[in-house]
Amino acid sequence: MKKLHLLILLLITATAARSQNLFVYNGNEVTYKNNHFHLEHLGRMDTIKVIDTITENETYKIIKVKEPVSINDRKIYTSNQVSNATVPLINGNSIDKLIIDNIKNNTFIKCLPDGSLHFTINYIVVDEKGKIAYYDWNYMKYLEPDGIYRAVNFDIDSLLSNAPAMKPATLNGKKVPVLIKSELGNIILKIRNHEISR
Repeated sequence: MKKLHLLILLLITATAARSQNLFVYNGNEVTYKNNHFHLEHLGRMDTIKVIDTITENETYKIIKVKEPVSINDRKIYTSNQVSNATVPLINGNSIDKLIIDNIKNNTFIKCLPDGSLHFTINYIVVDEKGKIAYYDWNYMKYLEPDGIYRAVNFDIDSLLSNAPAMKPATLNGKKVPVLIKSELGNIILKIRNHEISR
């Protein structure tokens, strides 16, 4: 049974690894699917945990979080600067619900033994056409009952890239790109008897 679980983890990891290669970073510049983004630190800080692979000692680092401020040299607005951007909807549901529902129905993840999934999505950028043009997603981790974390990199890229268009944000009647902060934050999903719940 352990071999089966390991195979499932490897399959999920391999799928997501392909999507991670779509982001090309060069300092404060990022290219993603033929779109060019400029990132800047706008004041938000975050804390990350660093684990030494040899000693297993844990340390914490405070980092500056950079966010996209332009797409192809066009300004990206924040949701409080524009209209129609407070809660972006896809077929009447929020993006956050789309992600959670997709994870709950993921065949590979549902086959994992009892444990919990941990992940973070900080924000997305919605372009003038209402399509998701960029996102900030942290790796998904699976916590086994014995306390060991394992990487389970969910293929978020395919899900968001293929999501139906939503109502674009507007400013003075003109459609504009907008950065939406996710309400998901740090999420923990429980796996019990191959069922996933929050």
